[in-house]
Amino acid sequence: MRSKLITVIPVRNGAKFIVQTLQSVAAQTLRPDRLIVVDNCSTDNTAELVKGFKPIQCEWQQNEKNIGPIANFNRALAFADQTEYLHHLNADDLIKPGFYARLTRELDSCDGLGMAYCLDERIDENNERLSLSGRVTGAVEVQT
Repeated sequence: MRSKLITVIPVRNGAKFIVQTLQSVAAQTLRPDRLIVVDNCSTDNTAELVKGFKPIQCEWQQNEKNIGPIANFNRALAFADQTEYLHHLNADDLIKPGFYARLTRELDSCDGLGMAYCLDERIDENNERLSLSGRVTGAVEVQT
């Protein structure tokens, strides 16, 4: 059966942020049908953190050898034929709780093939806001 939404997280040594990223997926009002983490031979405890994460089921796929970031990204893209919507999520990115509901609503309203993107808010390692979509302003602008 074809999935409506699959989220794939390519990662290598993402232990510092992966739990927060997984928590942001688990907090969605509309969850993906599958959440797949494609690990590129991490040498930190990324595997233990993902495998031990309970709020949402995560599929763990380990590369046999380090194939580099571009090839690992392409491994994530390989799931496109299994789903209507493929979401590539970086291992150090967070999404707000209504992200998938809004994403699928917008894409469902389009005919044919499409691609969606969103504004990003950048923060530092202390969760201090740096910018919204690259503009260093300190203020967040909500666009609908």
